[in-house]
Amino acid sequence: MLSVDCLAAELPTEEDFLSDMPVVLSGTRLYQSLHESPAAITVLDREMIEASGAREIWELLRLVPGFQVGSESGHTHTITHHGLSDQFSRRMQVLVDGRSAYNTAIGGVEWTDLPLAIDDIERIEVIRGPNAATHGPNAFFGVISIITRHPSVVPKHTVRVNKGNNGITDVLYRFGHSGERLDYRLTLNRLADDGFETRHDSKTVRMANLAADYQLNLRDRLEVQLGYSEGPRQEGFRDDLLQERNTVDKHNHFQQIHWRRVTTSEDEWSLQFSHNYEKRSEIRNGALFVPFDAGGTPERYDLELYRTQRHTPALRSVWGLGARRDEFTSKAFLGTTDTFTNNTYRLFGNLEWRIAPALLMNLGALWEDTEISGTTLSPRLALNYRLSPTQTLRTAVSQAYRTPVFFEQDADLRIEPAPPLPPFIPPGTQLQLFTGSGDLDPERIRSVELGYVGEFPRAGLALDLRVYRDSLDDLITEMALPPAPPPNTIPPTRTFINEQEASVTGVEAQLQWRPVPRSLVMLGYAWADVDSASTDLVDSTPRHTLSLLGSYRFSERFNGSAVWYYVDDQQWLGTGDPIPAYDRIDLRLAYTFRLGGKTAELSGVVQNLFDDYRDFRYDPEDTQRNNLFERQAYLSLRLEL
Repeated sequence: MLSVDCLAAELPTEEDFLSDMPVVLSGTRLYQSLHESPAAITVLDREMIEASGAREIWELLRLVPGFQVGSESGHTHTITHHGLSDQFSRRMQVLVDGRSAYNTAIGGVEWTDLPLAIDDIERIEVIRGPNAATHGPNAFFGVISIITRHPSVVPKHTVRVNKGNNGITDVLYRFGHSGERLDYRLTLNRLADDGFETRHDSKTVRMANLAADYQLNLRDRLEVQLGYSEGPRQEGFRDDLLQERNTVDKHNHFQQIHWRRVTTSEDEWSLQFSHNYEKRSEIRNGALFVPFDAGGTPERYDLELYRTQRHTPALRSVWGLGARRDEFTSKAFLGTTDTFTNNTYRLFGNLEWRIAPALLMNLGALWEDTEISGTTLSPRLALNYRLSPTQTLRTAVSQAYRTPVFFEQDADLRIEPAPPLPPFIPPGTQLQLFTGSGDLDPERIRSVELGYVGEFPRAGLALDLRVYRDSLDDLITEMALPPAPPPNTIPPTRTFINEQEASVTGVEAQLQWRPVPRSLVMLGYAWADVDSASTDLVDSTPRHTLSLLGSYRFSERFNGSAVWYYVDDQQWLGTGDPIPAYDRIDLRLAYTFRLGGKTAELSGVVQNLFDDYRDFRYDPEDTQRNNLFERQAYLSLRLEL
């Protein structure tokens, strides 16, 4: 039997993860350096998270090359890789400690409602490109894998308060305990702000998160996580006949239990079960229709078993299987109070073979069978060639699929016109706005890429380059059906069909540089070109995006940072006029001091310094429907006791 010291010596250390060229897990579920990964990965660590000045998790993804971040409202956000997205961003997989946060009802991720505080994140590993072979069918454009802080590394008591303009009032309290066999942390968090300047979209979110790690014996450990969030938020526009102002209540909770058996650092069994639950309560008001309940309840149960093994010095593998059940109940979106279900079964694996000292192969695949779209196979082959100990070339080819969500497949959204009705419309008539086709195929992406990873230790420099071409088929899009005979002619029913195709050619560059001690420069740049018969798809992708973060510790007490973002003009799908190209600059200055013998930090953040930033645009006939993000500033006080 291995000793605890032996196991600790073989497991990756914190230093491994926080070095300039960190060890990552998301590429294949095997611990690999970026030189060995079959995918291009951006790692956002604690230093970058704090330097960004972000209050919420979704804001951090602006730092990733080729990513676009938008906000449909002050509490509804979307994140995509090289465009091609509406407000729901259905083509990105988001994981929190291995648990999928994807909403299978309408797609995307409810970022505001994640029961997770930004203070509890250790790092975020972002895979830029398809990775279905490892993480399933929604790992279509990329994967955002959030890894939280282990309870043993957080202070016993942490208190943080944010206060600023635009109604910013945030409060956090976290308790951490580390024992011989049991470590746990409990975080309580409240976020509140007034949203966009021209919108009725303020929010208040209250959340709790518990993470516990119990060492059963020398080989077995049990990890448990629980999370809950709830709170009201405002929706609608001022003086809008279709979307009058109203209040929405949301509840979100999850449970996750994870058993690990570690024989050596490269021989491990893992069994995980998770449950996600969301509930939206909303009475939709409008002067042109009778108020109706626009709520819904998506729910997910997920069970997964996998094993990692070292077979020979040159051969490692990971393989696994899983089962998932998705449920959605919504009278508004599905036209019935019945619960719709989708059962999914999957097998996956990855083989890492060191063919020669300088040549590494990763061969992976996912087989999945789902009730909605049948059976799919998502393979990936990557070859990494080590030019030198610090420089690697990578080439990879892959195929991935995206399963339609419930609303695309089974929509039945109706409204009842408000009286007085025209004489040709009988009382009680319902007009159908959306209907599901019931027989959608999954979307498919085939990707080819060439990558370069280089370290230049004497210059304090790390460089990641990626050139890719993605070919997309059977893209799901909205289509207006021919008007029905009178009297039900307005509005026409819309449905979803597999209609569009596109190809995306792009270049991404990521640079991390420490020119002098106590400094960090992080540059992300992306160029993308979309070829498609659909002008909407072409316009949805900005040609150039850029982010530049710089931070410097002036002394043991003072540190400062600045971030510059640039995004070319783009048009989010279904939102009217394009958004012109914009710049945005955020600044942060922090002072660390001792208070009663304990560590304290006072920081000030200014976001959108020059007050020149737009998010979504809506109806092209109404230019007042821009999401205007005014300059925002807040002070933050954090105490560690």
